Amino acid sequence: MHEDLEQRLDDAEEMPAGPARTAAFAEIARHADAANEDVASFRARLAQLDAAMLTSQYHVALALFPRLLQDVDADPARFDDGGQLIVTFPTLLTGATCFPDVPLERLRELEEEFARRGAAEGLAEAEILSGRLNLALATGELDRARDLLDRMSNPWSGHFARCEHCRVREWLYFHWYSDDLPSVRETGRRLIDGRLKCTRYICHGLMEPFALRAFALNGDDEDAVRFYRTSVRVLKAEPHRVHVAGLTATFLAHVLTRGGVPALCADSATKALRQLLRRAVHYLPNVSPDDRMQFLTAAALALEALTAAGAPPALPWPDGDPLADLAGDAGRADPAPLIAAMNAEAERLSLAFDRRNGNDFHVRLRRRDQAFAFGEDAPSGADASPST
Repeated sequence: MHEDLEQRLDDAEEMPAGPARTAAFAEIARHADAANEDVASFRARLAQLDAAMLTSQYHVALALFPRLLQDVDADPARFDDGGQLIVTFPTLLTGATCFPDVPLERLRELEEEFARRGAAEGLAEAEILSGRLNLALATGELDRARDLLDRMSNPWSGHFARCEHCRVREWLYFHWYSDDLPSVRETGRRLIDGRLKCTRYICHGLMEPFALRAFALNGDDEDAVRFYRTSVRVLKAEPHRVHVAGLTATFLAHVLTRGGVPALCADSATKALRQLLRRAVHYLPNVSPDDRMQFLTAAALALEALTAAGAPPALPWPDGDPLADLAGDAGRADPAPLIAAMNAEAERLSLAFDRRNGNDFHVRLRRRDQAFAFGEDAPSGADASPST
């Protein structure tokens, strides 16, 4: 490989996670193509795939994946992915669901291709079922998801047999999607307070945001605020995590609606929410329709709560975005049009996803967030979590 390309790959690896790092690998791949350095091009695109997946740039990952698979299939010795593609494939299934124009039939085809390739590469049954589970959860097939989890866990095999973190994490996701709040609290405590770590991978994403609502609605404000502070620390270092920003913003809107909680006063929540929204909107051009839908849902709730508190911010919406003209100083002076537009777009997207999936899953998730933010769900008191 040309020394200049090697150095550029090393330099890009050292960049912080984010869209700029993804773009840097894309530029290296273009230079490698121009120089007819096919192995360097493959390595750059493989690194670009990893960078895109870390920042949920699923549109980039989905465009890269078929060519990478084609290269490996054609000459596995020359284009050695080190097993990265089969490891990435289950998360890519989730990524493919984030675009409502990807038909359900195509998602099923991708699921079966993953299962076929996984079996050929020796993945354990639970590892293959985990990929299928990703798709079931993302499309709201909760009965199928429960069946897959039962099959995975009787008995756990492969990586899951060795990793308590990943076993508990799969259950946490299922309980969150199915709105089983007592089980979210139990699995959340086991995963977060038990400091469980994956035995294979460095990062599996942040779990604390998925526990915020369950603890807040149970009256466990101290724990909820503790998990919130962890989420904020990660967001300051990795502000491109728009989905995490949305979950965190919804929690802060809930706190504001309640007039603050003992561990987080209303003034502090107001300041934190304004800062969070201003940072997060910058990354909207690089997110999937699903992440945009979830963030717009949360941002509309947050802005409404801030308006009620007399503190609507001037959001620096990206130029060229359909909502940009309603934001900024105009949105601070009169937030109502921006709030209405965010709600309308998020509702359109949720309906589009539900038409594709054949259910009302995303609409129900939106209603759930709205009820939480506006205090329609009251803290229920003592925790009576059953064991999982």
